[in-house]
Amino acid sequence: MTPRTKGTHADRLEQRGISLVEIMVALLIGMLLIAAVVQLFVANKQTFRATESLSRLQENARFALEVMRQDIRETAYTGCPASSSRTNLLQNNASVWWEDFGDSTIRGYDGNTSFPGQSFGTGVGERIAGTDAVALLKTGGDRYRVVSHAAGSAAMTLDRAPDLEAGSIVVVCDAKRISILQLTGVSGSTIAFAASGSTPGNTGALTHDYGQDAEVAEYRPTAYYVGAAATGGSGRALYRYRLDISGAAATPVAEELIDEVDDLQLHYGLDVDADNLVDAYQDASGVTDWTDVVSARVNLLFRSTEKSVATADHQIVFPNADTGYASSTGSLFTPGSGDRDRYLSVSETVTLRNRLP
Repeated sequence: MTPRTKGTHADRLEQRGISLVEIMVALLIGMLLIAAVVQLFVANKQTFRATESLSRLQENARFALEVMRQDIRETAYTGCPASSSRTNLLQNNASVWWEDFGDSTIRGYDGNTSFPGQSFGTGVGERIAGTDAVALLKTGGDRYRVVSHAAGSAAMTLDRAPDLEAGSIVVVCDAKRISILQLTGVSGSTIAFAASGSTPGNTGALTHDYGQDAEVAEYRPTAYYVGAAATGGSGRALYRYRLDISGAAATPVAEELIDEVDDLQLHYGLDVDADNLVDAYQDASGVTDWTDVVSARVNLLFRSTEKSVATADHQIVFPNADTGYASSTGSLFTPGSGDRDRYLSVSETVTLRNRLP
């Protein structure tokens, strides 16, 4: 029989497993590594959301300024001399904002002034109190040369079939006169504009004989304002009015262009001494003669669609409705306490090209 030998103390140490202390140290290191990875993931996600939010804000700002810039630049455009006398054949043209195509082809409305096209309110599309609005009257699209027309006639022949329809509003002009009227029919290259058969309709026939030096263009009035959004979010959006032609009737309709537009403020450059230079910038309430306006300063305030992307309370330079860019706290926009949305303020001054030589 082989005798049993008792293991030594060294043997027992070599056979021992992981101690409790070693397990706890390993768990602690693992937890620290996991916490670091989680923190890195959260930081990267927050950075991505902030970058994405800023990119979306900048994209919205570029689009808004582009469409407003184009319409403001083209204000009063007819293709004929601005000095030409004007005849407006539209019914009720003095009481409807988009029909009044006279000398005041740009009109602004301060935040506390009613805009004829849209009332203040909280319903979808209704204008937000405290934000400005502006109406811009002009022509656009293709131009058609007059081939034949006789004074008093309710029909006119053009050089080609126009992309127009019954109900379209058009401007006819030459070097002496500008006339605005509504079509009651289009047949080939001939357009008709009788006194009845369309809405709002014409008051009568053209008394001016337009010759082959005259042109016809579609009338395209627009207006911009900030209204209650249909898409949720902060509840505000930039709206644009355009004319909708249907069933021989012209009706202004508001379309939502960009959501999360928090505010719109406008100031107008006035040339009061006719030297083709801006003498002062005023808000709409400070303009006494809209024919003096030769430029418009557009100020837009955007709110991020991504929520809670700002890390602290912040202030943004944005013109106060009354003080403009005056050096005071009135030129700073401060979000409400705890508001972590990102805001972007943009501004651009646009020249009314058809008001300058």
